[in-house]
Amino acid sequence: MEGRKKEKNEDGKIFFANFSNSYDQKQKKKRDNEREREREREKKIEIDKRIEREREREREREREREREREKGRKKERKRRVCCDFRARGRETEREREREREKK
Repeated sequence: MEGRKKEKNEDGKIFFANFSNSYDQKQKKKRDNEREREREREKKIEIDKRIEREREREREREREREREREKGRKKERKRRVCCDFRARGRETEREREREREKK
């Protein structure tokens, strides 16, 4: 209690003038610290949410790219099959023409 002045209030009671003041200051400091910690927690939570949303967007983009690749593969397979049938058709036509020429 050093450094604090003893004072009398209107009732004549002696009290330490700075005691309630310092108590209020400590309480205010605790509340301020708690608010600051809460703000920091909220910021971290918001940052985590933002990061998670960005990851989800990236996963969705990757799924979309994979779908496009799969479509391309299907079209390529279909094109190859069609080309193969056409090529076989041409070969059989050539064979028929050769047979006709032989006759």
